[in-house]
Amino acid sequence: MNRYCLVSTSGDMSKYGISDHNTVYIFNPDHRVYIDKFLKAQLEYHLHCYSDNLENYKPYKKFINAFQKLKDLGFFTSKYDARTQWELQELDDLKDTQGLQPTMIGDNYD
Repeated sequence: MNRYCLVSTSGDMSKYGISDHNTVYIFNPDHRVYIDKFLKAQLEYHLHCYSDNLENYKPYKKFINAFQKLKDLGFFTSKYDARTQWELQELDDLKDTQGLQPTMIGDNYD
């Protein structure tokens, strides 16, 4: 069975932020639906930031709600996780990914 994780690619929890490494969080397959919702909300919010309709706060609220759900589940632990760009990857593929090599893996579920 494949194991999936979120890898920080930019922002606070990445090697370009307040850390010297990319953070990797392994997640329980039972929580995949919440991870999917978070990643979609993150993308929609980031795309919305480039729009001319900045009075519409719906994408931001959707992003914050999806983030808070993962925080309530114990997957995310701080505001710094919300200020990070995350990418979905298979755990086994991390060793083959140039530039995203993590030095810290947080397994919040196992």
